[in-house]
Amino acid sequence: MQKKKKFLSLILAIATVIALGVPALAQSPIITSKGALSSSEIIQLKKNFSSENVPVDTQRMLIEKLNSGQLINSMDSKFTALIPEGALNVSENQPVKKFVFPDGSYIKNSMKVTKKISIIPENRAQLIEAIGNTQEVDTLLATESSANGIVSPMVLPPKTFMGVYMQKESGNVSASFYTNFVEKDAQASYIIKSYTSSVAVTGGTYTKDPIDYTTNQYQDGSTPAQAQLDFTVTLIGGSAMSDYHLVFNVRDYSYWGSLI
Repeated sequence: MQKKKKFLSLILAIATVIALGVPALAQSPIITSKGALSSSEIIQLKKNFSSENVPVDTQRMLIEKLNSGQLINSMDSKFTALIPEGALNVSENQPVKKFVFPDGSYIKNSMKVTKKISIIPENRAQLIEAIGNTQEVDTLLATESSANGIVSPMVLPPKTFMGVYMQKESGNVSASFYTNFVEKDAQASYIIKSYTSSVAVTGGTYTKDPIDYTTNQYQDGSTPAQAQLDFTVTLIGGSAMSDYHLVFNVRDYSYWGSLI
């Protein structure tokens, strides 16, 4: 009888271990940590990472880090500080730049020219359509015409009204804005305005400042005119934060975007 009780106790103990334990051959889930990311956020992260050809195993690891509130390399200042100077600078000739970090995360900067119109009276209608304000166009035409003075147009090329769209992407964070500017020589390029800024975060929240294009609106010698979008991302749980500065620059006949 005593042996039978011991046998039954052993059977119950084994059953308890099996009931509470994790099967050794079960496939590991994509998320193994706190589970704070929603299913829709996980789907969106997979979509974003897949669009940049991030391997599935790397995606799993990055999502697990984000799910536990950890900064991935693309958000961690210890790693972003190691990006070579100018490695993410974009321009009309090099509109897309991408930097991949040791953990497989990335930052991709891009720039698209949306408008390019010579500032001459013959293009007044095009300028009005592009800028949307007749008074601004007439002021621009008057300013740039008088700036040429008596110099022949064959000596100085016509000034150019430009519009660009800048975007930063990194799988879980994206940001963008538009800028209109005048491209000209003699250290005199300037920004007309920057507008329609946007920030999106998957698996966190953000705060952003209005685009600052008035502090350095005009080129000053070799110092470019600049428009800057500053924003801060906080991951789920509020345990980790990352600051971003997306910048547009124009100097003489050169313009470029950067991330600082």
